[in-house]
Amino acid sequence: MPGWRVVKRRLLCLAAVFAGMAGTASAIELTLPVACTPGDDCWIAYHVDLAAGPDIRDFACGARTYDDHKGVDFAIRDYAAMRRGVAVLAAAPGEVEATRDGMKDVNFRAIDPKSIAKRECGNGVLLDHGNGWTTQYCHMRRGSVAVKRGQRVTAGQTLGKIGLSGKTTFPHLHFQTKHNDTVIDPFLGVDRSAGCGGTPAPIWTAETVRQLPYRPVEIYNAGISNYRPDPKVIRNGTFLPWLTGLTDDTVYLWADVFGVEKGDSFVFSLRDGEGRLLYEQRRTAPKRGSRGFLSVARRVPGAARLRKGLRGTVTVERKMPGGTHTDRMTVRSKDR
Repeated sequence: MPGWRVVKRRLLCLAAVFAGMAGTASAIELTLPVACTPGDDCWIAYHVDLAAGPDIRDFACGARTYDDHKGVDFAIRDYAAMRRGVAVLAAAPGEVEATRDGMKDVNFRAIDPKSIAKRECGNGVLLDHGNGWTTQYCHMRRGSVAVKRGQRVTAGQTLGKIGLSGKTTFPHLHFQTKHNDTVIDPFLGVDRSAGCGGTPAPIWTAETVRQLPYRPVEIYNAGISNYRPDPKVIRNGTFLPWLTGLTDDTVYLWADVFGVEKGDSFVFSLRDGEGRLLYEQRRTAPKRGSRGFLSVARRVPGAARLRKGLRGTVTVERKMPGGTHTDRMTVRSKDR
């Protein structure tokens, strides 16, 4: 029969094993890493890609991702929102392992890719949470990083602000979670081998899960104007919705959308201040696009007079195996 010291040593080893097994699943709990309201002033643009090879598949077996994407992208509406400032927050308590700041906020397509080689994350922060867990925060705004290496941080503490640095074409936070150097989808949980379609075990807090319902397609911006909308100007946040002096009474209704699939049905409705329908048009998305822009136009007699009361609604409908998914945004001409 083994002596007490041997038994004690074995018990300690077993305790360490069980602690490690439990720790793998519950050693970390993540809160929302951005200071915004999902679905109102920030949106998930892309999820982690779980598919092998060139295929793409997110945790819900949808296509809100791209090949080999390793994080969750939290997008804001436009460059104007970036300039105003949206804070990036620590998703869990930990220690700052590394930071980078000083890279320019610039659309990746406008620079030489070699100029950011091995710095594709842009300005960012890497946090160590212990037990093999890390979180990484990328594409932060130049000059905004607010922590230093070796500093202890609490959940919800400001790390910096969302920006456009590194390999990105729109302002967003790329949020990446790893356990023992393996990428973890926070919506799926530790067991990535389960892939999509199984029962997820998210490592988000329950409140964060509630804030981040999965949406296969999502309208994140919409507006009304009396001249043709330019998506580049709109995404820059400098689009003027109504120009004086135009007399043809044409009113445009437009929408910017994440996760467009070919065949998605869009309904554009415009009403006056008393709720009377001025026009309704339906459009079908001609092709897939991770981000798509659609608009319609119709002449509205007396548009200048009606301007302040105009209300537009854009609805996207997608037929899915379990029914029809619908997303909708309503805007007023005086809003923007």
